[in-house]
Amino acid sequence: MKTINLSLILLVAAFMNSSCRKECEELILKVESLEKLYGCTDTRNSMAIDLTNDAVIITTQTDFNALVDGPCKPVIDFSKYHLLIGKKTTTHKVDTIFYDYRADCPDRYKTMKVEIVMTTEEIPEDVVYHALISKLTDEEGISLTIISR
Repeated sequence: MKTINLSLILLVAAFMNSSCRKECEELILKVESLEKLYGCTDTRNSMAIDLTNDAVIITTQTDFNALVDGPCKPVIDFSKYHLLIGKKTTTHKVDTIFYDYRADCPDRYKTMKVEIVMTTEEIPEDVVYHALISKLTDEEGISLTIISR
């Protein structure tokens, strides 16, 4: 009988502990753009970077100046931001680009989903996408997913 009572007490204690504990929630993280912070215009077509269906995280102004060409060359606050920038070849003209940046739970591993929405016009494009994200630590990385539709 003692075994049954002890099992029942442990089961009740485990239930109470799990119901009192706060649920871990995924965090939606803020993304900024060169257009919003620095007044650049239509960077998806006016910026150039020597990549093909790939992306890179730029962490210094020197690297930005060396890797990125175009009419907008702002002095980015790399003490606050890192720049995720990439290029994607699409089958149709690009209409909009959406960014979904998150930190998962409980590890806070970061994920970025870039969704490139195309029009019905069959005009292939090499589109440049970018996101200014909060500065990463040396140990942090980002899992990047690109979706074209």
